[in-house]
Amino acid sequence: LAGPLAFGGLSLMAISLFVFPVLQRAWGTLALTRCGMLLAALVSVAIPCTRFAVGADAQQQGIGWAAWLILYGSMLGKAGAGSFAFTGAMIMVNKFAIPSQLGHVNGVGQSLASLARGVGPALGGVMWGVTVQLRLPGAQLLPYLLVAVVSLIGWVLYCFVQQAGGAESLHSDDKKHMASCSCE
Repeated sequence: LAGPLAFGGLSLMAISLFVFPVLQRAWGTLALTRCGMLLAALVSVAIPCTRFAVGADAQQQGIGWAAWLILYGSMLGKAGAGSFAFTGAMIMVNKFAIPSQLGHVNGVGQSLASLARGVGPALGGVMWGVTVQLRLPGAQLLPYLLVAVVSLIGWVLYCFVQQAGGAESLHSDDKKHMASCSCE
């Protein structure tokens, strides 16, 4: 798994540095964040599907090209989803925060993100272990499906965010720090 994980890390850096800025200028921060949430849901389901592409005789013949393709593609998609959704969310948080409270808002946001990065995998691992012990067909997919559902809920919530002037105009100091409830 070292190869796909290293590929995912390199992809995250490349997407964050080179792809995100271009797409942000073309589509806007909010649209890109929404795409990141949808991509996260898709990738959350694709990652465990690698197991179905491996086949029953993998111990004798090794992992086939289809499984590697799904795994590397999932890592690329995961990098894109993470870059688009997280970076876009941070840009919008900075745009909508009142300037005098920007440090506090960023501190709380980063603390919550760190908490999620620590607690999420631990809970996911425990949940996966419990579902594997159930020995029901497909039960091991439950934690991944839960992540997909949470991503889709996030996407729905982002449908109710509308930006006056857009988060792309980061250099304007207008006092219109608001999100209205209208789905585009």
